[in-house]
Amino acid sequence: MVETKSPVADKKPAVIKAPALPTTEPSTDPASALSVARGVGSAAKDFHWLKENIPCQSACPAHTDIPAYLKAIVDGRYDEAYEINLRDNVFPGVMGRVCSRPCEAACRHGEDDLGEPVAICWSKRASADHRAGKPMVLPPLASPTGKRVVVVGGGPAGLAAARNLALLGHGVVVLEQHERAGGMMVQDIPEFRLPRDVVELEIEQIRLTGVEIRCGVALGRDVTLAQLEAEYDAVILAAGTFRPNNLDLPGKDLRGIEHGMDFLLKVGQGQEVALGPNVLVIGGGFTAMDCARTAARLGASTVQLGEAPGGRGQIPALKLGAEAVRVLYRRSKEEMLITPGEVEDLQHEGMDIDIMVAPVAYLAGDNGEVRGMRFVRTQMGETDASGRRRPEPIPGSEFELPATTVLLATGQFPDGSIVGESGKGLVSADGWLATGSAHRTNRPKIFAAGDFATGARTLIDAIAHAKECALVVDEALVGKRRMNEVAIVEDAKTTARTREMDAVPRRKMRLLPVLDRTLRAEVEQGFDKERAAEETTRCYLCHHKMEIDESLCTKCDLCLNVKPRADCIIKVSAFSYDQTGKISGFQRATDADKNPRIWINQADCIRCGACIDVCPDDAISLQKVSLRTVMAAKA
Repeated sequence: MVETKSPVADKKPAVIKAPALPTTEPSTDPASALSVARGVGSAAKDFHWLKENIPCQSACPAHTDIPAYLKAIVDGRYDEAYEINLRDNVFPGVMGRVCSRPCEAACRHGEDDLGEPVAICWSKRASADHRAGKPMVLPPLASPTGKRVVVVGGGPAGLAAARNLALLGHGVVVLEQHERAGGMMVQDIPEFRLPRDVVELEIEQIRLTGVEIRCGVALGRDVTLAQLEAEYDAVILAAGTFRPNNLDLPGKDLRGIEHGMDFLLKVGQGQEVALGPNVLVIGGGFTAMDCARTAARLGASTVQLGEAPGGRGQIPALKLGAEAVRVLYRRSKEEMLITPGEVEDLQHEGMDIDIMVAPVAYLAGDNGEVRGMRFVRTQMGETDASGRRRPEPIPGSEFELPATTVLLATGQFPDGSIVGESGKGLVSADGWLATGSAHRTNRPKIFAAGDFATGARTLIDAIAHAKECALVVDEALVGKRRMNEVAIVEDAKTTARTREMDAVPRRKMRLLPVLDRTLRAEVEQGFDKERAAEETTRCYLCHHKMEIDESLCTKCDLCLNVKPRADCIIKVSAFSYDQTGKISGFQRATDADKNPRIWINQADCIRCGACIDVCPDDAISLQKVSLRTVMAAKA
């Protein structure tokens, strides 16, 4: 057993204080968007408003408060921006580099006629890059409970669950089978995308909450599930997905065929890798891109990674121009599960990608080694169980490509065998948990978090699943649900936005020149402070809410004259409400209506503030609404 120590462990951490919650004042107007005029709201209409009006936060699986941290960056408050991130996603510096960015697809700025989405992910990274470098530790949420929890797996899900449980007052131990914690963040994602010092700092922040991390301890090898059940009050299985999905094709046992996950782990550990002149990568996801770009940096040849200080390898410069690495994917480019720009990065670094082709067989060479692969071209058929159209082979379209190495980026599954005999009944015959993706299992002391429960998903999905798992475990340990999501409503003075900010084009990422790209050199160079500020001013700050006080409005119509969008402010003659009290519809006023209400349509408002500026009666309020997870006693 090895308990690793981070190189940042000696830096004095920055301990921050928990923010106070405002006093709650109920709303008296049924047409108000929220149930409270200010303070803490938890009615259905409050959560509906948050979901509809802050689509980026709703799309984020961890529900990170995106507008709040973007605004903090605009104001140059990088430490605060990082802290806001840290509450919900545990790894802001990591996720600012490798997040799958579901928030950006939902961003209002990317809607029709409004431009491109805000670069939320890269802005998150800026909060990590430009804050003070010492570790940041969130304040405890509860007093020590005396309960002990063990987490099996030191990857993103296991560490996220551990941090959150430690903040809730539980004693937490993490068992990691490898000699280094971090899971896929250090085993699979290459350093040119994710520098290891970024991961180490954020793992150290987890240790500083009181989490003990024991490396080199594997369930099923060094300890049994029965032993853990006997010693701890709760066990969380967060062991990720380490059972490769190898293609069952003719020739599958030939030498030179390797799963991409194993390949990336070897390279990351500085082991010798033998690729040869022609590398084929099968797949269309993150692992496929990482395998191809890593193989290119190794020159697609046999390379011995010489040891450098700290166990890091000395890597040759990227060889350009050779068509040695090729990615092949059976679906269309639009269905590749990657972040925007990855295909362009691949091609920029001199690699090819073939879409709509499916592998048929491996071709045998001399001495039992692979010499190539046979493929068939595909066309998209009916929708399958995944919700995507099924690729179907085109008869007579087979072709062959030479290969000295085939890297399979075809997915992986949980390895349920680690539970052993003492875990009988937990795992089905197919190796998956019998209880599926649920946090609770069929054993009261045993829980599951992240990919081990859900199958291979994205980092932010794993973190979000672990965040909820921690709440489920806490409830089981203390006998009640102690944390709840609420709407925090606060008065605001100004959005500090101008209409000119809407026209600012999306800022580009600074990239390392291709000739300087090695296995260790980070390609994306991040935003400097000026570029970060410019990009984050583009955010509409959708967490702001503007409403017209009917008792103060004199119907001068000046707000209607300056509105930037056709339906952001409208005249209404009547509202309809659903059983929860939220507005479910409205009737537009006509010229025949004598006293229509002037109403701000939240769904179309882009928070420009023009209505507030022009109103002579101070009838338009401005407030900030935030989704937060707080202790139930405070709600």
